[in-house]
Amino acid sequence: MVHCYDLSCRFYIISVIYSKYTMTHDPIYSTSDLSRKSGDIIAEALRRPVTITQRNKPRLVLLSIEDYRRLTARADTRKAGRLETMPDDLFDEVKEAVSAYERKRDAWLTAAAKRTHRTADTASVVIDAVGRAEMDGEHAALDELLK
Repeated sequence: MVHCYDLSCRFYIISVIYSKYTMTHDPIYSTSDLSRKSGDIIAEALRRPVTITQRNKPRLVLLSIEDYRRLTARADTRKAGRLETMPDDLFDEVKEAVSAYERKRDAWLTAAAKRTHRTADTASVVIDAVGRAEMDGEHAALDELLK
């Protein structure tokens, strides 16, 4: 923690906090501001996006063409559709993917059932021995972690 009793240090801290706040938030101008000082607002918009309000509600965002192109390049181009309108080849791919998923799930469930079955058939002598087993003294700290 920084202790600062000097007045100039306090001004510095305030200016750092203020600059971090203003760097992370878009500047906001009203439509009236836009009509009066459009040159300044456009210059600001070339540096970072600017929000334009109308009746104190955000209505527009003014941004540079580079920012706009970067946003549209990352836009999601997927389209929503219905099964009835899906092309047959794509529908066949979806059916195959679902079938493959079901086969993997069934194989996993079968393996899990076999493991459970083996555990149920394990002799009580083995289960008792595992329950009574103790860890080496050098690993005693692990026992403490399990408690």
